[in-house]
Amino acid sequence: MASIFSVGVGSGLDIGAIISQLMAVERAPLERIAQRQSDIKSQVSAYGQVKSAFSSFETKMNALASSSSFLKYAATSSDETIGKVSVSNASIAQAGSYDVTVNSITQASEHQVRSGLFSDVTNVGAGTLDFTLGDSSTFSVIMERGTNSLTDLRDAINNATGNTGAYGITASIVNDGSGGGYLVMTSNSQGAGYSFSSTYTSADSTGNLNGAPNDPVRGDLEDTMEVTGINDPVTVKTGVDASVDYSINGIPLTSTTTSIVDAIPGITLDLSAVGTTTVDVSVDNAGIKNSVKEFVSAFNAIRSTLKNLHAEGATLEGDNTLISLDRRLMSVMNTSAGSGTFKYLTEVGVTFDKNGTLTLDEAKLDDALSTDISAVTSLFADETNGFATRLASAADSITAFNGTLTGRTNGLNNRLDALDTQAERLLYRLERIEARYQNQYTNLDALLGNLNSTSNYLSQQLSALSSLNKK
Repeated sequence: MASIFSVGVGSGLDIGAIISQLMAVERAPLERIAQRQSDIKSQVSAYGQVKSAFSSFETKMNALASSSSFLKYAATSSDETIGKVSVSNASIAQAGSYDVTVNSITQASEHQVRSGLFSDVTNVGAGTLDFTLGDSSTFSVIMERGTNSLTDLRDAINNATGNTGAYGITASIVNDGSGGGYLVMTSNSQGAGYSFSSTYTSADSTGNLNGAPNDPVRGDLEDTMEVTGINDPVTVKTGVDASVDYSINGIPLTSTTTSIVDAIPGITLDLSAVGTTTVDVSVDNAGIKNSVKEFVSAFNAIRSTLKNLHAEGATLEGDNTLISLDRRLMSVMNTSAGSGTFKYLTEVGVTFDKNGTLTLDEAKLDDALSTDISAVTSLFADETNGFATRLASAADSITAFNGTLTGRTNGLNNRLDALDTQAERLLYRLERIEARYQNQYTNLDALLGNLNSTSNYLSQQLSALSSLNKK
């Protein structure tokens, strides 16, 4: 607590300076606590960096811990006008060449109908439209009496409760260029199962939205939008399912979709026209190399983080927890893995240099890939014993709620709480000490003032007595 003192009135002593110097000594323990708090906060922050680094490391290892993400395949089509190809599941893909012949193909289509012409798009009348969708659900659109535009009708359909999802419909407007327009309604999905129907109930005696019944100029909805066949509706497009008659290497096949998954294992065929195309599936060695490079880079990054944070002069210099974490990582790396021909990383060209940095010999990796690609994949991505799998598991346990880093951070935060309590108690004690010093030195000043007064009085009396003796 800061206080203001003046020079002693009775003694001339600089009481403020004296007490300030005494309190500086008394506050030394508080300053030591503040320094310890600052150091611990820095450690907590550093552990936060470690946890973030391990979380990132875990994400990268998990991305490599499955054969579908580690093992890379490439697929090409000799004629993409017939069909395009992509690798959809590398874990079951197989290298090979496949002749794909499309004998016939029908593309799936939406169901679409239109109204007759609305000659006045600013006033389409009133009434109720009841819709039945492909899943047998229904919804209604009620246009109240008044001036309703074709835009109002379109928006009412699109925003109607129940008109949602794959079985819903979308209304739009096509203008005729002369102030009139058509209402066009299209199913949201392709296929026969997404067809819909509608019926119109008039709001007035004419039996339609705007004009006499069966008047196509006025856009009689009952006459032209009823898709069940009543009154000869205008059907623009009938929703149909896709149908493909094709073969792979001479084996006849059929499909109800033009996007065919896993007829060739791990490959998706997107067929679009009649004809023949050759699909080649091959191992993408360059992609696998990139996976191994990502593994090496991620491992070096996490070890570099640990090394920098416990190096000489660093926040966590010599920290045993970080040293223990590094040893844990190295323990994983020095244990055999995989379930195939290769058991150690050195066998596929991944080794530590003299500085402890993980390196990749690409030529040796190429040899390993040509020898046994599945064993290379297993070495890194075996679901229980691959290096990436085990490192991801280690990182997860380290960053878990009850993991090493959480326990260490909680311990530091508990120390901070204890130091906060000590600081509060010490501040209270310092306030009392300062008050005591102030009281003591105020009393001393008064005492010295009295002594000075007494001394001055005696001096005066002695001086007077000396003068009388001289006379």
